[in-house]
Amino acid sequence: MPATSIQPGVAANVFAVVGNTAQAPLVETPSGLPDLAPSPASAAAANLTKRSCSSFSNPVIAHDFADPSSPILGDDNYLYVFATNSFGRNIQVARTLNSDYGKWELMDQDALPVLPPWAGRGRVWAPEVAKIDGQYVMYYTARNRQLRLQCTSMATSEDIAGPYNDTSSTPILCPSELGGAIDPYQIQDTDGQRYLFYKSDGNAVGMTPYIWVQPLTVDGLSFAGPPTRLFGPSANTWEGSVVEAPSVNLCDQETSYCLFYSANNAYGPQYAVGLAVASNITGPYVKSSTNPVLTSNRGNGINGPGGQSFVQANGEASIAVFHSWDSQVHQNDTYWFRPMCLAVLSTNATADSLSFPDPEFGVSSEYCSDSTS
Repeated sequence: MPATSIQPGVAANVFAVVGNTAQAPLVETPSGLPDLAPSPASAAAANLTKRSCSSFSNPVIAHDFADPSSPILGDDNYLYVFATNSFGRNIQVARTLNSDYGKWELMDQDALPVLPPWAGRGRVWAPEVAKIDGQYVMYYTARNRQLRLQCTSMATSEDIAGPYNDTSSTPILCPSELGGAIDPYQIQDTDGQRYLFYKSDGNAVGMTPYIWVQPLTVDGLSFAGPPTRLFGPSANTWEGSVVEAPSVNLCDQETSYCLFYSANNAYGPQYAVGLAVASNITGPYVKSSTNPVLTSNRGNGINGPGGQSFVQANGEASIAVFHSWDSQVHQNDTYWFRPMCLAVLSTNATADSLSFPDPEFGVSSEYCSDSTS
């Protein structure tokens, strides 16, 4: 049997190897999701063969590539990742050979070359792509010209890299009374139900923003029920007045849901990543006592990290992609250039104590994965 493969956008157990530290081997569970092996004997019984390790050095995309999507595996054995508009493209796309997360190629094309009539150019943000019923569905944020709000829409393509086509006359999600909706994140739960997590963009209109979740239909193209409000910013904390960019995975031996989110001012060093945990995908979520789990380190080149998503291929659901303002390359204009970085989660304890290592620009880090026979 080849290395375990997890569908992008499908709930996956979060676990990790960190730096050069050897961790417990991986085995394939009956559910098809990877898990930590309880002992060498059980690993042998699972026909564990070999561990392969590779390295990456941040930033892995040294280009303005903000709000990276969960990398998704294509039929050509490449991983694809999509990002916020920049350099004349509505949606950027990059790719790398599967399991070679250190060598990304920025593709010379716009994944969404034509916007729907209601949307304006220049504020096309935070795409997320899933393969559903044989086609690729992109959820993304765009400017509603009439309402002057950021709203969520979707586009489809037969090719993973695009072009994606959005035929909508209105956005699928634009609660004007809440300030609009941004940062969509699609996930399929273990029972097959799909959900869309997103942020109501209240802070853009002087209101409180919140993280929400809403069930999707089987094809992922419309909603199957009402939204559930999960949480907003906690008063007088590191979060400031903003929470956004939700991304969710199974964690803690598949008994909990870990919702990572970005918080505080996206254009400053206080921007950071937090964690909230629940036993049900729709909550209630409890924020971790160890928050924030990823913060700025100007000495290492990491400044205002956020917009995180997770690699979900070959069992590597433990690797996060995120952007950081590049405080080394653009000393005089730090808050413009947001390259894509990688980090490997440290998950040695319970879900409530998950943490990122301290990523560093220009320093090689290692990740490992196992193959079975």
